[in-house]
Amino acid sequence: MSIVFSQAAAVLVTDERQLPAGARTAGGTSPYGEWRAVPALGCGCMNGVATYSELLLGAYDAWNRGDCEAWLAYLDPDIHISTSGVFPDLSAEYRGHGEATRFWGQLHAPWEVFRIDVEHVEEDEDCAFAAIRFRGTGTDSGIEVDMRFGMGIRFGDELATRMVNRRTIDEAREALRAERPARAANQV
Repeated sequence: MSIVFSQAAAVLVTDERQLPAGARTAGGTSPYGEWRAVPALGCGCMNGVATYSELLLGAYDAWNRGDCEAWLAYLDPDIHISTSGVFPDLSAEYRGHGEATRFWGQLHAPWEVFRIDVEHVEEDEDCAFAAIRFRGTGTDSGIEVDMRFGMGIRFGDELATRMVNRRTIDEAREALRAERPARAANQV
């Protein structure tokens, strides 16, 4: 299953009264406006979204609201996170909620403005993959960054057990698929 939506499918919120009942915004303002990581409720573009895509989008919604506890609620207590290697101050691997919280803090700390928007979501068996757009403004430098990455999440019991961040969605997909044979062999 593949779901595609562009930034144009999201809603720039200028007046909270324009939102459908129950809709949430990312909170705060930025030079980029107030964008949500997920499309507006009732727009029709999310009809038929499967469970793992919804979970992935919900986790990014919590991330963009700055709600670490809500983000952690999407993660298995034994989560294993692999980073893309693009940011030199990040560890290559993080394991468990404690390390996930450290990852959160390290990724948020250098940015005055920081968002991750989902541009494309697809599912494959027990995984969801996303093409994401990272936008931020450095706290000290004021430098604006606009980068695209790929990420994959493997789920178990509706919690993320494995997160892989890579330069592209194809690299993230390959990384998680490469782990499947070893996982299946360990279950025999």
